[in-house]
Amino acid sequence: MVIGTHYVSGSLFFYARKSIERAKNGDEHESIPSILLSTIGFESFCNEMIEITLSQLKEPSDKIKEQFNEITSRTCKIRDKYKILYRILSNKSIDASSSIYDDFILLFDLRNELIHRKPEKCEWDPNDPERTYSVHPLIKRFVTKNIIPKPHPNNPTGWFQYVNDSKVAKWALDTVILNSKYICENISDENYKKFILKIYEYTLKP
Repeated sequence: MVIGTHYVSGSLFFYARKSIERAKNGDEHESIPSILLSTIGFESFCNEMIEITLSQLKEPSDKIKEQFNEITSRTCKIRDKYKILYRILSNKSIDASSSIYDDFILLFDLRNELIHRKPEKCEWDPNDPERTYSVHPLIKRFVTKNIIPKPHPNNPTGWFQYVNDSKVAKWALDTVILNSKYICENISDENYKKFILKIYEYTLKP
């Protein structure tokens, strides 16, 4: 019997890429599944890093044990998991002002909107084609980052149709790959960094 460990984040990123390809070839309905696969893949990557790091620690300090207890808790949110994992591996706090971290926050805000969607009111007056509508706050953030163009002011309020786009799906995958690399490349222990980068050599390719 051979017992090994299968790291699934690479497979999830691969499936996300395939969905993007199908979206670019005309099936835009593949964009949302790709976005969700990317977010699932990143959380899987963080969980893998936690397991690998725990297996490598010989005599962790009480502080490290406490931090690992926190991020392995079922109630630990992905933002906190990311920050704590980064701090454990790099011995410093994450740069919350960095553009890749800001993209991470936007991506997981989108993920939460998609997963926890509720009925929402949408204004539209078919008898007044000149009426202008405000842009949804989530969409404003995507427009500010030049990920999508600004919706026409005469378009009714809404947001789902603007993120169901292959460009957004590609941005989502790029975001999780960059943030995964950001964790790996800032590992303070050089030998451990080389070990991790070897494991994820193909997973973290753009």
